[in-house]
Amino acid sequence: MQANILGACRAAVAALCVASAAAAAAPKQHWTIVDVGDLGAPFNSAFAQAINNRGDVGGWSYGANTQIPNHHGFIYRNGTMQDLGVPAGFFATNVNALNNSGMAVGDTNQNPAIYENASWTVLPVQGTFLDVNEGGTAAGSFRFGNATHAMTYKDGAMTDIGALINGGSVARGINNAGTVVGTATFPSGFTFPQPSQAFVYENGSVRLLDTLGGKTATGADINNAGTIIGTAQDASGVQHAVVYEGTTPRSLGLPGNSSAQAINERGQIVGQTDTSSFLYDNGTITTLESIPEVQAAGWTRLTPMAINDRGWITGVGLKNGVGRPFLLMTN
Repeated sequence: MQANILGACRAAVAALCVASAAAAAAPKQHWTIVDVGDLGAPFNSAFAQAINNRGDVGGWSYGANTQIPNHHGFIYRNGTMQDLGVPAGFFATNVNALNNSGMAVGDTNQNPAIYENASWTVLPVQGTFLDVNEGGTAAGSFRFGNATHAMTYKDGAMTDIGALINGGSVARGINNAGTVVGTATFPSGFTFPQPSQAFVYENGSVRLLDTLGGKTATGADINNAGTIIGTAQDASGVQHAVVYEGTTPRSLGLPGNSSAQAINERGQIVGQTDTSSFLYDNGTITTLESIPEVQAAGWTRLTPMAINDRGWITGVGLKNGVGRPFLLMTN
């Protein structure tokens, strides 16, 4: 009996030593933050809001003339900013999303637009694109009479997802299966905030998702596993960053008001609270402003807009008190 006990103890100690050695051998996570807009003329006042798995960053930037609306969409790749220009007859472009093939989608400040093969394709409607999947299907919204309708577009064909209950809708995310998430708004008279719910569109039908007991909820993004994120209000009026489990939102448990912006294939989520930005990773919350490399580089008040499958994050923040676009990379 004593021999068995001693053997068990030795095994336990050995297992503990192996676990400790593995923990010691695990590389420490390091971050690097890059000022995407720190490339000199002709780029000024840049805004980053898209990233793909290659690490390309998309957004828009003012040129030497900073007067609105003279801004151009850009793609930042390996330290070089490519000016995507403006199609003939228009005065501005924005990039809101990128896929891994480098297709960029956004708008001309008025019309939905796609940049591919070194040229812009502009739709003959008012609206915008907010996301694009790997199959090249873009999702966004367009003006239909006095309302805004969510829509998808591919190869010259636009699908009107419609507006619900005489309100409006906008598509904000699409995965590779073509499932769309977004926000449906409802008539409210003079009520503020305007009532809204997140929605899912798949196989030609729309399904509304719940709030947390409040008047508003939004759908922000969806990954290929079908995980939906967004923001939902509770009965007391507090906004929560949420993950949807079926039609029911689950709060990420952040303090105060919070919102979720984007999710990657690893299930990592980025967003904001009242006072800071966050990375949510399997129940662990990292405040981006608390990362030592971020602090050392003089960055504060980050607003993350997108995250790729490598865990790289892009958005805007204050660098030494000045608004700048950033790329936050991890090993």
